[in-house]
Amino acid sequence: MEHTYLTMDGIHAVCLDMLRAVDEVCRAENIQYFLSGGTLLGAVRHQGFIPWDDDVDLMMPRPEYERFLKIAAKRLPPRYELAFADRTEEYAFPWIRICDRFTAVDDSGMQNARTRTLFIDVFPIDGLPANPRASELFFRKIRAYDVLLKCARKKALYPDERLKWLKRPLMALTRLRRLPKSALSLDRAARRRSFSRAKYAGVCVVTHYGSRERMPAEVFRGAVNVTFEGLTVPEPLLNGNHAHIVDWQLSESLYITLRRRPEMAKAYLDGRKFTRHQQQVVDAVFDRIREEDEAAKAQTEEQP
Repeated sequence: MEHTYLTMDGIHAVCLDMLRAVDEVCRAENIQYFLSGGTLLGAVRHQGFIPWDDDVDLMMPRPEYERFLKIAAKRLPPRYELAFADRTEEYAFPWIRICDRFTAVDDSGMQNARTRTLFIDVFPIDGLPANPRASELFFRKIRAYDVLLKCARKKALYPDERLKWLKRPLMALTRLRRLPKSALSLDRAARRRSFSRAKYAGVCVVTHYGSRERMPAEVFRGAVNVTFEGLTVPEPLLNGNHAHIVDWQLSESLYITLRRRPEMAKAYLDGRKFTRHQQQVVDAVFDRIREEDEAAKAQTEEQP
């Protein structure tokens, strides 16, 4: 069979058609979804695809994600296949992937080769611990599952790859399990905290950013519409909570640094000029630390 190679414009056209199909299903079933990753960045910066991006990234709060998983295979056009670890042979990712059956991406030149289609990734947003330290430990656990899953997916090690002495036996060990089982183990670990009751949430099944994925859950409980290649779609981070997110990021990073590396925090504060509002955020962090220390001291004094 003769193949026709797509240009980037052709790839974007196929991916946009997939996004339209997903958007139609979500609107019909009242399922909340958001743009994510490079797709979100493209919407903000280019009102569409980043010129070199070749896929679409979406995310959904876990309850919406589970609803979508149940109905999407029946509601999407026949051209599209919904891949998930408990229903698709040798699919080894802990998130939903919507694949275009009429395209193929030839990765045969890569060392860890596989042939795949153009696709949309859909990531679940899960609840996270309110305590920053507990959240960091949680992400370390998720990362351990991810390392095992990546070893299971590998077909070969790169010559300059780090930790080959560890990865080689792990590759042999993890191949004793079917790939979908490894992916489902990571998914189960990520979903242990309820999104509906969580104060903090984030995408856990992708471990690139670790605890930096942790955001106030209210961010994902509202959305505004943005334009993406002429299509009106929802995204979470430019809604009315945006200023709150910036304040929260300053507050949390300063709090954690003051607790763990006070000398580093002092050096940062000494050379920094804050706006009046930012200074109020900084002062609130010091008030929080003082109140916690006073409460801990009082509790210690009460003990016999």
